Amino acid sequence: MQFYPKDENPMLDERSARFHGRVMKEDLATLPYVLDTTNRDINVARATNYVTWDYDKDMWCEVDHLMMNFYIKAKTTDTREYLEDKINRDVVMLLKGPRYYEQAKVYCMIDMFYPEDESIYDIVKVPKKDRKKAGWGITGDEGEITYHVTLHVQECNNMDLAVYDEEGRGDFFNLHGENLETEMEVA
Repeated sequence: MQFYPKDENPMLDERSARFHGRVMKEDLATLPYVLDTTNRDINVARATNYVTWDYDKDMWCEVDHLMMNFYIKAKTTDTREYLEDKINRDVVMLLKGPRYYEQAKVYCMIDMFYPEDESIYDIVKVPKKDRKKAGWGITGDEGEITYHVTLHVQECNNMDLAVYDEEGRGDFFNLHGENLETEMEVA
């Protein structure tokens, strides 16, 4: 969150959001399950700022909103809740530090109904002993699947912090106000 005097309205200046988007793109590529190849790269779909007037400080308040698209490799047995929670918590670990935000709302959406790639082993359901005889050009490991993910990172202003003000919320939370800085619950 950055503050600007009354005569310096930053509404059209989105340099900080674009910078954070570029840095986040590089950081996401370090996660082992995020694909970063030529046809499955990480895209910064939106890097904008949201400017409001802060009456307490009598200044403009600017916060960033990032939206990114990328692909993840998962197991066919993984649930939506598990994957979303894992991605959100890993993104929070990337966000902590001097390059990003002090408080942010992090959430993602996974298109699980239409996976990008399903292992051919799982599609054709050919028994393991008969696979070589079939003659297909089979790639991928059994039980692997690729999903498209849309990630949102919203830096919080005072209004967001008031709306999501709950006991134990923490500085980084999802749309349900759940603290993303705590350890992930093992199912």
